[in-house]
Amino acid sequence: MIKKIISALLVFSIATSFALVPTFAVNENTTSYTAIIEGQEITYTVYQSEQRRYVNYVENGKAHSVIYDFSSGCLTLDGTLVCSSITLEDMQLSPGVSTNATYTWKYYETTYGDLTSSVISVASWTALIVGLVGVAVPVATEIAEKLFAKHIPTVYYKRLHYYKDPIITSRPETASVYMFYSDAEYDDYIGTIDMRT
Repeated sequence: MIKKIISALLVFSIATSFALVPTFAVNENTTSYTAIIEGQEITYTVYQSEQRRYVNYVENGKAHSVIYDFSSGCLTLDGTLVCSSITLEDMQLSPGVSTNATYTWKYYETTYGDLTSSVISVASWTALIVGLVGVAVPVATEIAEKLFAKHIPTVYYKRLHYYKDPIITSRPETASVYMFYSDAEYDDYIGTIDMRT
């Protein structure tokens, strides 16, 4: 009897330790979006922790998971790496001195990257973009539809980093502009997502 209990506990602990995505608690960090994509209603559940952004969705009866790690910049779709990025310019902040001045966004850095996926559908591209950028599904779907129409397995992006000037605290407010292209030379422009508000 004791062997059965220990075996059951062992099986349970092994099964739960291999879960790829944490169970989402209903809180302020979890958001759900529903969109009609290619005639199919797809619900995206987005959860963001301090280290990662998770996007879960079901397409054609199959569950998919996108995970974006903030510190490494790695983006995965169902456990497969789909993103790489490099920074070509170093951050150079120029602090402001006036607290009464009008705030403006100041450019400070460009990151270049790509998303490569063997799962080519509007739904999967939407989830990858939501995972990378953190933008709402309708904005990501607009770019995803263009990618799907081009039937390309890789999309290239430029991420332009900005900070709000003048800086009046120890940590400036930052935002990014993402520009998507279908070629590695960044000539065939697809669309832009501007996260500055």
